[in-house]
Formats: sequence, C-alpha cells, structure tokens
Amino acid sequence: MLPGGSDCVTIVTSRHRLRGLIASDAARPVPLDVLGPQDSTALLAAVLGPERVHAEPVAARRLAGLCDGLPLALRVAAARLADQPHQTLAAMAAMAAMADELSDTTRRLGLLDAEDTGVRAALHLSVRQLPPGAAHQLAHLGRHPGTHIDRGMAAALAGTAPAAAETALDQLAAAHLLTYGGPGRWTLHDLVRLYARDMDTDPDALARVLDHYIATGLAAARAAEDDGEPCFVTPPDFHRPLDVREFRGRDDAMAWYVAEREDLTLAAAASHAAALHSRTWRIVLAMWPLMVWRVLDGWTPLLRTALAAARADADPYAQARVLALLGWVLTEEGRTSEALPHLEAAPALAARSGDRSGQATALVNLSLAQAALGDLDQAARGCVQAAELARTAGDQPTERLALYHLSRHQLGAGQWRQALESTTAAAALQPPDAPSPSRVLLLAATGEALVGLGEETEGIRCLDEAAREAESCGYDDGAARALGALLQVSADETYRARYDTVRARLAVRS
Repeated sequence: MLPGGSDCVTIVTSRHRLRGLIASDAARPVPLDVLGPQDSTALLAAVLGPERVHAEPVAARRLAGLCDGLPLALRVAAARLADQPHQTLAAMAAMAAMADELSDTTRRLGLLDAEDTGVRAALHLSVRQLPPGAAHQLAHLGRHPGTHIDRGMAAALAGTAPAAAETALDQLAAAHLLTYGGPGRWTLHDLVRLYARDMDTDPDALARVLDHYIATGLAAARAAEDDGEPCFVTPPDFHRPLDVREFRGRDDAMAWYVAEREDLTLAAAASHAAALHSRTWRIVLAMWPLMVWRVLDGWTPLLRTALAAARADADPYAQARVLALLGWVLTEEGRTSEALPHLEAAPALAARSGDRSGQATALVNLSLAQAALGDLDQAARGCVQAAELARTAGDQPTERLALYHLSRHQLGAGQWRQALESTTAAAALQPPDAPSPSRVLLLAATGEALVGLGEETEGIRCLDEAAREAESCGYDDGAARALGALLQVSADETYRARYDTVRARLAVRS
C-alpha cells in the first residue's frame, strides 16, 4: 500500500531500469551514474573522516579510481581501512594497483568484499536475475581485450547471431552491468569485467573477436585506400564474422581507425600474450592506412610486437611486410641507421614468399633510407626496379607509389624534367577517386618539378592545391611538405602562418 494524493512521492530504487513500472504507472526514471573523482573521495572522507583522506589526497584519488566510482566498492574499501587504522590509504591503493596489473581477479575483488557484503556478492545477485542469453554474453565480454563493445564484437565473442548479441547487450545495460557509450557502443566497468572473467566461457572467444577485428580492419583498409588486393589473407583457422561493418568511404574508415586505435592496440597485445601470432601481426598490418596518414604517431613499439609475432609464426610474407613498414616508420622518424637492417632484409623475404607487390613496396621503402643517407642514384634504381616488379604483378597502386618516390629522388638530385616525367606517369595510373593523401603527394611533387623547370606560376598553383586538399582532410604531413615547398618560392606570409600551424600540430602528435 502506498499513500495517495498529490503531496506524496515514492522513490523506487533498483539496479534494473524497471521499464514495466515506467509503462504501467508513468514512473519517471532518474538514472544514476557512478560517482566522479570528487564525489568518490568525499564518500571515502564520510566514512574515514576528512583528516585521513586530506592527509593523503593522491592515494585517495587512486583508490577511488580503482573502485570505478561504485559507491558499494568505495564503502567496502573504506570499511577495510576503518577496521585497520594503521593501514594507510597509499598502502591500500598499492595493493589494489598490483592486483589490477596482474589481472588477479580474486585478489582485487577480494579487497572489495566485507563478510557477505561487497562487489562480488552484489554482482552475483544481479547476474542470477539475468536471462540466460544475457548471462552467456556477460561471461564472454570478460574476454574482450578492448574498452568498447558493439554488437559485432559481442556476437563474435559469444558465438551468437548479431541480433541476439544486441538483445543481450540491451538487457545487460538495463541491469546496469554495461554503460551506454554512444550509438551502438557500450563499455564495461573494470570491476564487472573482472567478475565476468571468472565466469565459464568458450575457449575460442578471444580468437573469434580478434578475427572480427581483422575482418573489420580489412574492410576499413579497402574503404580508406581502395588499392586492390588486401595486404594479407586471413589465417587458415579464421572465424568469419557474421556481421562486419560496412564503411561509407575513406572518411568513415579513417574515423573508425582513430576511434578504435586504442582497442586495436589492446587486441594486438592480448593476441601476442595468448601466442595467437597469426592474429597479432595481421591486426597491426590492418592499421597501415592510419600509419601512413599519421606516420609520426609512435608506431614503432606496436610494429616491433608485430615483427616478433611474424617471426614466431615463421611466415616470410608477414616478416617482409612488417619489416618494410617498420623500416619506413623508423626512416620517417629520422632513425635511418635503425631502419636500414629491417629494410635491407625485407625484399629478399618478400621474394622468397612470392610476394612481388610486397617486394616492390620493400624496395621503395629501402630507397627512402638510401636517399636519407645521400645515395640518390641507388635509391632511384631501387624505385625503377620496384615499378617494374609492380607492373609485372599487375599492381597499379604500388607501381604508382614507386614512380612517385622515383620522382622525389629525382627532385632531390635536381633532375626536374625526369621528375616531371615520373609524376606524369604516376598520375596516369591514378584513379579519379584516389585517396586524398595519394593525390596530395603526387600534386606536390609535380609542383616542385614545375618550379624547378622555371614554370613557377603553375608550380605554385599545384603546390597550393596540394596544401589546401591536405589541410581539408587533416593530412598534416602532406600539408607540411607542400607548404614547405611553397615557402621556398613565395614570400606570402599566409603560407608561413599555415605552415607553422601544421608543424605545431605535428609537434604535439609526436
């Protein structure tokens, strides 16, 4: 029985959303999020006393973070400290941090248990009330290496149809075991993830979600670059996902790469830790369009992980591809002496695996290191050989790449006419809908060649067009190259201002 009348208000609390109550009684939902850092430390202070918390503010914030802002977890942690006044907040946070780093679910969750009350007990009650499909999904979400979840990832993890996975995700969100993170995206609290890792799961869950990342990465690469054949084939034991995202074009694919970079890196790390080597290097190579677009974004550690996996996989194709990419990144970072051994090994490995396109790419990347060391003649010869290999393989995108870099070596040697001939030949192979970076670089090289031949007006026009297209699509490396060339022939202060702006962005990224 509830009192009636307009002066009475009833508050009903629940971990579940109580949609039936909303529908039948016009109840107004008031969703509550986890506590923020300030409120979390305030709750600790309410239990322990403000003096103790204020004496160790850094440790208090660290402890609050490890409790995920969950009031129950914070109260249990505070209760443990209240029972042991000699134990400082810093010591408590250190124990929880160690448990977190070691992924020791028993210990970390155990720190947040107090007799029959605690996070584990609360989560157990919630999970018992879940429909079987949602409980099955939660158990498999504990194997997810990333931070965000969509229906495709959830389906891959649980081995279910995408529609069933989406229903389960909605049920988990209704039980506040998942947090809605935007259209079609959810996140899992760390403590819920640790609990889920103790639930029974299919041993193939990790391999399935890694294969989902591989399939989506290949789709993104096709949309971003549209360079014909993919940079690798799927592994023999590949779990083909039922639901792979379709990208609307380059911008959509590049936005996905940027949004998912952290999760792709975590997926590669989880794959490497599980010795799933054939997945590790593929996940990393699938990110190559983002590496090309943002080459100075610190890719070396990730590529070294991919190289270790390719070697463990004893796959010369994979080793050649990774070595060529790693060597190129090191060259762009100014670490040419480190790059050279990788780049010199890549062409032979590609040839051994019958990968003529990969051999051509490796020769092009090697030529960049040779040019950086001052040997422009050898660099140019390597690009001529690369263009021929790509031509015999029927690989026009790689042939175009070789001709572009040949033009750059010719520009470096002051061979303006030959450079213009190379850019003209490369442009003849460029499709009308070529990705912006490809157009930008080729247009800038053409402009530099024209300026060298004395045709400054047309050369400046090409360079300005290249710079504007690069700026419009966020390709800062290309914009810096074009604007830098413009500053060699023009005193226009707007070029200087634009160049300084782009260089500042690149400095922040690197």
